[in-house]
Amino acid sequence: MLVSVSERCDKEIQKIYENERLEVKTLKTEKYNLLKVIDQLKEEKLSLQAQVSKLQEEMEKVYLMYRNECDARKLLISDINELKYQQEDLRLSQGHKEQGEDPVTLAVALRAARNDLTKTQVLLNTLKADYGDVVPRRDFENQEKHLVAFV
Repeated sequence: MLVSVSERCDKEIQKIYENERLEVKTLKTEKYNLLKVIDQLKEEKLSLQAQVSKLQEEMEKVYLMYRNECDARKLLISDINELKYQQEDLRLSQGHKEQGEDPVTLAVALRAARNDLTKTQVLLNTLKADYGDVVPRRDFENQEKHLVAFV
C-alpha cells in the first residue's frame, strides 16, 4: 500500500511538473511574442519620430518662404508708395517750374507738411484715445442741476 501511495504521489508530482513545464513554455512563448510586439512598437515610434522631424523641417522651410514673401510684399508696397511720392513731387515741380516757383523748396515744404500731418494725426489719435469718453464740464454741471432740481 505504501508503494502504491508513493507511486500515486509520484504520478501527481509528475503531472504537476508537466503542467508547470507547459505553463512555463506558454509563458516563454508569450514573453517572446510580447518582446516582438515591443520591438515593432519601438520601430514604429522611431519611424513616427523621423516623420515628425521631417515634417517640422518642411514646416520651417514653408514658414520661411511665406515670411520672405510677406517681407518682399511689404518692401514692394513701400517702393510703390515711394515712387508715387516721387511722381507727385515731379508733377508738382514741373507744374511749379512752369509757374516760376522753385521745385526744391516746394519739395522740402511738401515733406515738412507731410511730417507735420503725421505728427498731428498721431497727436489727434492719442487725444481721442485719452479723452474720447470724457464729458464736457458744462454738460456735467447741467446734469447736476437737473438732478438737484429733481431731488
